[in-house]
Amino acid sequence: MTEQTIKPCPFCGTIPTLKFIPGSYGYYPEAANISCCNGISIGKATEEYDWDKRKHVDTRKSAIAFVIDKWNRRV
Repeated sequence: MTEQTIKPCPFCGTIPTLKFIPGSYGYYPEAANISCCNGISIGKATEEYDWDKRKHVDTRKSAIAFVIDKWNRRV
């Protein structure tokens, strides 16, 4: 998989930042979040529960790809 680049914000022109917002185990998971200086943001959880395997699955790579793709499509 090639590394994706984040396009600038269509409103202010700045390059947004990719952050990880910490979660609280048992309540809500960590989330990947892209935001610009205007407070516009897109986020996705980096962990999901696999009910078939009865365990939490780390989805950090797919969450990063998801938020970058969604951000770039709205530009």
